[in-house]
Amino acid sequence: MIGRYEIASHLMSVVIHVAIFGGLFLAFDFPTPVQPAIPLAIEATLVTEAEIPAPPVERAPEPEPEPDNSVSERARLEEEKRQADLRAEQERIRLQQEEDRRRREAEEAERKRRQEEETERLRVEAERRRQEEVERQRAENERLRREAEEAEIERRRQQELEAEQQRLNAIQANETTAWIFALSQA
Repeated sequence: MIGRYEIASHLMSVVIHVAIFGGLFLAFDFPTPVQPAIPLAIEATLVTEAEIPAPPVERAPEPEPEPDNSVSERARLEEEKRQADLRAEQERIRLQQEEDRRRREAEEAERKRRQEEETERLRVEAERRRQEEVERQRAENERLRREAEEAEIERRRQQELEAEQQRLNAIQANETTAWIFALSQA
């Protein structure tokens, strides 16, 4: 039965357990998504029109028109590069998640180990206290037994002394009665 003063400690225990399990629920059910870093494809420097020197005017020979397959080849190469970059980024994210999972498992194992050590320490302490209580009770029982034996011995001794005293009184009474009878006869 819960006493009047133990209610606060029990309520505090319930609140702490609810907070711990609620925190664990939120921590493991709603992880924050990892936003991959997206590298910029263009690097540029801002230049004003006044800073640009005028290029010399030269007529360049007209380039030969490229065949259509170079445009499609370039697009294919760009797509392959984009796919390779995407795969590399996904692999990096997967490795990061794997590392995070291993770290969480290691932390959980360490927490469990510490909790088991604490439980074992408390169990050993409780066993030690129980042993001390048993030893104290044994000593108390031994003391009470010795006192009871001494009291019984003293009671018997007192009974023997009273019996001896009554016997002596009876002997003396008989002698006195005999003496009084002898005086009355003489």
